Amino acid sequence: MAVKANYHTTLAHLWRHPTYGGFFAEWEEAKPAMSKSKSKGNTRTRRKALCLPGNSRATKDPKLAKKLLNQFNQQLLMGKVRTKDSLMEVAWGNYKEELLDYIEATRADGTFKLYQQALNKASECWGDHTVVSEINGRHIDRLTSSLLQDGLSSAYVAKVYRHVKAALKKATEWGYAKPLIFPKAPAVPKTVRYIPIPELTEIMEKIEDPEFYDFCTLTAYLGLRSGEALRLTPQDIDNPKGFLRISAKQKNRQESRVPINSTARDVLERCITRMEKAPVRKTLWRWTTVTYIGQMFKRAARAAGYEKYHFHDLRHTFASVMAMQGEPLKAIQELMRHKSITSTMVYAHLSPQHLVEASERFTLGPIQPPKSPDDE
Repeated sequence: MAVKANYHTTLAHLWRHPTYGGFFAEWEEAKPAMSKSKSKGNTRTRRKALCLPGNSRATKDPKLAKKLLNQFNQQLLMGKVRTKDSLMEVAWGNYKEELLDYIEATRADGTFKLYQQALNKASECWGDHTVVSEINGRHIDRLTSSLLQDGLSSAYVAKVYRHVKAALKKATEWGYAKPLIFPKAPAVPKTVRYIPIPELTEIMEKIEDPEFYDFCTLTAYLGLRSGEALRLTPQDIDNPKGFLRISAKQKNRQESRVPINSTARDVLERCITRMEKAPVRKTLWRWTTVTYIGQMFKRAARAAGYEKYHFHDLRHTFASVMAMQGEPLKAIQELMRHKSITSTMVYAHLSPQHLVEASERFTLGPIQPPKSPDDE
C-alpha cells in the first residue's frame, strides 16, 4: 500500500549558515501536547544539514542544495522524517545514574569505577542538564580537549573517551539517542611502561608485609592482573595439573589458564599454609579490593624513590622481560592472554633479536653468480 502524503505538513525551506555558508533544510515542527520542551508556542524550528549520502557536512552548492531540499520535502510529506520527540528525552545526569546502576550490577567493581570517573568528567564538561539525544560529536571533542588542556595524559583521556563512547552507544540501545558518528579518539603513544629489574628489586625490598610480597611476586611471575590474582581460590591451583585457572570475571570475560612455574608454585604453597591458619578465608589473600593493592604498591615504590610506577606495571614487566629474553611474540600473547596479537606487538621493539634471526633464516635458494670473462 502506498504511503499517504500529509499535505498539512509545513514544507522546509533553505537556510544558509551565516558563518560557514552551508545549506540546511529549515522547517516548523508541531510539538506534542506532552512535550517537555521549554520553547514557547505550539511549534519549534528544526534544521537538518543538506548533504549527500555518506557525508555529514552541509553542502555549499546552491543548485545541489535545492535538489536535496526537494528530496527532503518529499520525505517530510510522507512522514518519513523522524520527529524530535520520537526519542525519549532524558537528562545526562539521570541517564548517568541509571547506567551506573546497570554497570554496578553487571560488571566488575573496577569497571564500575572507570565508568563512574569517565561519566563524571563528562558531567563536569557538559552539565547534567544536557539532553542525551542532543549530544553530538562536538560535545565529545569539547570533553577531550578540555581534559588535555587540564594537563591529563593522552592515555587517561583516551580511557575516558572509550567509556563515554560506550555509554552513548548504550543510550542508543535504550532509545535515548540516535546513532552518533564519533570523532577520532585521542592518539596514544604505543609504548608500555615496565619496571627494570634493578628498580623492581629496590621496590620489593621496601615491602615489609610477607603476604603482599608474595602477591606481587606471583603477579610479576605469571603476568596476572590485580583483580585476577585477588579472585584466586585453592580450587584454581592445578586445574588442570600444572596450570592455574583464571576466573571468567576478568577483562575479556573468558576463563583461561596459565602454567605454574617453580617460583609461582612456592608462592602458592605459602598461600595455602596461610589459609589453613585462617579457615574463614575463601580466597588466597586477605584483601578484596584492587584499589588497596594499588595503594600499597605505590607506597613501596615511593619509598624506593620511584613515583611513576603502578601495580599494573608488573604485568607489563612480565611481558617486557620475556621479549627482551627473546621469547616468541606468539608465546607472550598466549601467556598474557591477549585476544589479538596487536596488543602484544607493543613489546616487539624490546626484542630486536627476533628480527635478526628472521633475516638470517631468509633464503632464495642456491643462486649461481654470473661467470666473469677471466673464468672462460
